[in-house]
Amino acid sequence: MGVRILCRLESEAVDRVVYSIEIRASEVLRGSAAVSRETGEVAFGPWSPAEPPAETTTLARAFLRAAWSSTRKKDPEPWPRKLDRWRPELG
Repeated sequence: MGVRILCRLESEAVDRVVYSIEIRASEVLRGSAAVSRETGEVAFGPWSPAEPPAETTTLARAFLRAAWSSTRKKDPEPWPRKLDRWRPELG
């Protein structure tokens, strides 16, 4: 079946950007993540209806950190409006 992780840019501020996140595996889970512009630290907000497995949030964190890294280059890219990734079944 696999897992699909969809991150959509919700807002940009001086110190952070916020993405809404939708994880589709055996069920659909929704949450949000704030990414620090300075450090790239990713902080997840509450999830609904339940928290996803740790390996799934690890993947989402990696995708958001890669986006942050792209904004730190000499010729930086803008924050992506949407990140849509699929991975084979985890575990």
